[in-house]
Amino acid sequence: MGRKMWTSTLVVAIFFVYSAQGQAQQEKRFKRGMATIVFSSLGGAVLGLSTLSFYGQPEQHANNVSTGAVLGFIFGSGYVLMDSSRGSGPRQENLESSSETQSFRHFASQVPPVTPAIEVVFDF
Repeated sequence: MGRKMWTSTLVVAIFFVYSAQGQAQQEKRFKRGMATIVFSSLGGAVLGLSTLSFYGQPEQHANNVSTGAVLGFIFGSGYVLMDSSRGSGPRQENLESSSETQSFRHFASQVPPVTPAIEVVFDF
C-alpha cells in the first residue's frame, strides 16, 4: 500500500469515528427531548387529576386530566424546542476543563477554612 492509500484510509476512518460520535450525541439528545415531553405530559395529567378533589362531582370534570396532559405536552415541547434552538454552546461538560474553572479550584484550595464565631452543641 502506498502513502496515499494509508492517508485516505486514515481520513475515512476518522470521518466514520466522528460521524458515529455525532450520531450518538443526536440520538441521546432526541431521547432526552422525548423523555422531557413525556414526563411533562404526565406531570400535567397528574396536576389535572389533583384538581378533581375540589369538585363535588369529579366525574363531570374528568376533562381536567386531559387538559393538564395537553398543557404539559405543549410546555414540554416548547422547552425542548427552545433548548434545541440554543445550539451547541458551552455546556457543563465543556466548562469543567476550562482554565477559569481550574484557576478557581486552585484559588479555592488556597483559602483557609472559616471557623464559626459561635458554636452551639446539644448533648443528650
